[in-house]
Amino acid sequence: YIVSAKDCKISVEGLEYRGNISVTVSGKSCQRWDSQTPHAHRYADRLPGNASEHENYCRNPKPWTKATPWCYTIDPDTRWELCHIPFCARDCKISVEGLEYRGNISVTVSGKSCQRWDSLTPHPHSYAVRLPGNASEHENYCRNPKPGTKATPWCFTIDPDTEWELCHIPFCGNELLKC
Repeated sequence: YIVSAKDCKISVEGLEYRGNISVTVSGKSCQRWDSQTPHAHRYADRLPGNASEHENYCRNPKPWTKATPWCYTIDPDTRWELCHIPFCARDCKISVEGLEYRGNISVTVSGKSCQRWDSLTPHPHSYAVRLPGNASEHENYCRNPKPGTKATPWCFTIDPDTEWELCHIPFCGNELLKC
């Protein structure tokens, strides 16, 4: 299926996600939120507005319930599963650490170009496995792949004498909160 521009999330938890993705990570179709078949649940009243508006789309209706948008499935043997909702590509961050940042800035605060995450030259590392999806998707963009590691998005540099540096990623303005 085709992913539209609104079929991306801003935060890791995706509480703000209102796109139309309706299949789980394993490819199972989602059950409608206003349906109790095949799985009875109490989440219809936790969605904003009317549950029927959310049809069978992946959602995260309650903070701290699941790590990312999810849904009940129409498979009677699988109650629920997480959904793969890609991050929106924006050149701004919403949190200090910037764990959610998926923009295209690829230069450090001192102007050094970033090394690709799927490359081990000039600096070998093991961070590729900590990035969501495939490391090649992240190219040489600034990221913060592990909570608590760095204060903000960063990257390995292509300068053999400078292993890594922080990147300047501006905070998103209020327009991002209007999604």
